[in-house]
Amino acid sequence: MVTYEATQTRRFVHGRTETIQTVSLDSQAFVEAMGLQSYTDDDDLETKCNKLQLLQKAAKSRHNYTIDASSGRGVDRHFLGPLGLEAD
Repeated sequence: MVTYEATQTRRFVHGRTETIQTVSLDSQAFVEAMGLQSYTDDDDLETKCNKLQLLQKAAKSRHNYTIDASSGRGVDRHFLGPLGLEAD
């Protein structure tokens, strides 16, 4: 299943929307590092710092992707839109 959200490209005449994928390799790495444990788990400080770094990297990656998409440098509508990909 494909999951995405829309972003605006208002800086262009008449504007349009572009899609943003909600999952990236960076967000996947963060989720996998968090695992199925409770948020109150007793990780050591090094593990907690690693999780924080992965979260920050995922957020920065997401932010950069959003900027690219809203600046007309997104790939989803350009390359994937005409294919008519549908969710399973």
